[in-house]
Amino acid sequence: MPHDEVSEFQRIRAKQLRRAMTRAETLLWRHLKAHRLARLGFRRQAPMGNYIADFVAHSCKLVVEVDGESHDFEERLRKDAQRDGWFASRGYRVMRFTNEDVMKNLEGVALAILQAAEPGAPPSLPLPRKGGGNGERTPRNEVGNGTIEAETEVLAMLSPIRLVSEAADLAARRHNGMARKGRGNEPYINHLAEVANLLATATDGADAELVAAGWLHDSIEDTDTTSKELAQIFSDRVVSLVVECTDDMSLPKAERRQKQIEDAPHKSPGAKLIKIADKISNIGARIQTDPTAEERDDLADYSDWAEKVVAGCRGGNAWLDEKFDDAVKAARSLL
Repeated sequence: MPHDEVSEFQRIRAKQLRRAMTRAETLLWRHLKAHRLARLGFRRQAPMGNYIADFVAHSCKLVVEVDGESHDFEERLRKDAQRDGWFASRGYRVMRFTNEDVMKNLEGVALAILQAAEPGAPPSLPLPRKGGGNGERTPRNEVGNGTIEAETEVLAMLSPIRLVSEAADLAARRHNGMARKGRGNEPYINHLAEVANLLATATDGADAELVAAGWLHDSIEDTDTTSKELAQIFSDRVVSLVVECTDDMSLPKAERRQKQIEDAPHKSPGAKLIKIADKISNIGARIQTDPTAEERDDLADYSDWAEKVVAGCRGGNAWLDEKFDDAVKAARSLL
């Protein structure tokens, strides 16, 4: 946009709007910024003449607006039409989405933006439904290769967010009402959150499937969830990791414990990390400021056994190994 068409007031106002973006705008911006969406160079809250575009990619002359509930009113719609007309007079195409579109169908919004950015895109494109597919969309075999590749890129970009979110949601619902041992019978979901967070930190957030499996690692063992059910929602790797971390509850406790020790060295790298994170969390839950004799015995027993299991899991992540050693050290200080 020519620099002289933007007033100083507009620049100041744009900065204010960037600091006060809505939840929907913030969510969409995470996937538009830094050329993340098919390397399109979007800017947020960009001054253009007397207007400020929510998002704009000057390279393909595309403006993206995210509308709140106020846009249902006739006066607001009239002003939007004037605004869109001004953008169009400068050669810019305008796409409008509602807050609900972004919050509930981010994938569809991203795909629609990608299609609109394609050279020669039609003036109007329907919003793809969540999860892909829309009876009104151009058939997949008629879409250019660039769009197919871009769609694949978007799905790969968004899936980690959905994956972890859906895993956490399922874990919370399936473990609802359950309490963990130690720490005053706090909700069991706290344990799953700790395990998932340890895994996310250990991998610097680079392995969403591992984090999702961390949320779900007790779902088969402690609830009526089945591997077949998980397979309908999650990837093969997530399901495999959960199955690897599931004990055979038909066996006596002592036998289950011994089996964990024996099986640990043969687990997959991801399952080993989950085992270590699980033991860190469980030791931490057993550490009390003023433990009773029974609590002290339980802490000693669990820590001894955990060390034997983790001995077969070490070497995959130095940070996680160190966190486990710290947990054992803290436990030993109370014995």
